[in-house]
Amino acid sequence: MEDSIQDTDADIITQKQLPEDLLPDCKIRLDANAALRPSELCQWGDFLRSWNGLDYLEQPLPPGEENAMQEWSQTGGVALALDESLALATTEEVQSFQELWTGYFVLKPTVMGHPQKLWLSWRNLHSRCVLSSAFETSVGWWALLRLANELCPHTPIGAGWLDIFDDELTVLRPGPWLSAEELTFDRLTTVWNEC
Repeated sequence: MEDSIQDTDADIITQKQLPEDLLPDCKIRLDANAALRPSELCQWGDFLRSWNGLDYLEQPLPPGEENAMQEWSQTGGVALALDESLALATTEEVQSFQELWTGYFVLKPTVMGHPQKLWLSWRNLHSRCVLSSAFETSVGWWALLRLANELCPHTPIGAGWLDIFDDELTVLRPGPWLSAEELTFDRLTTVWNEC
């Protein structure tokens, strides 16, 4: 499950109530959308260190603050993921992140380039990659799912925008998460041929 952060105090109160409603093995991905200030990140850290329901906190600080996020994660014991930093990065910056960043990477194929180049670039770090949507049409979703199946088939896909496009080509509907392992290219091709 992914939830976005908007107002630190109110959101922390909401998140404190959430674990009571979750299944025991459910993990939450919180997406700060690079909108937190360092003081707000510290507030979140106090809460997140005591909470077992977190998968990771996604991009809490703006691009350019990767070193601060890395240090905060390592000293605070809270897993972080880069997102906006990758979407805006040059090839050299991406290579630097791949070498130095110890957390997760949120990859948005629609924003980041050709799926084959992404696969070649990220295959050695696949265990820390999460594929995510970014306003894909159905055609983009097919490409994203195929890449997810090849790159990180055991990781739930970030599917936050799945229901934006309501066209006849959309055979997938949003749910708690989609696993690329369950949505193989062959299975999707079968569904496609039945339509």
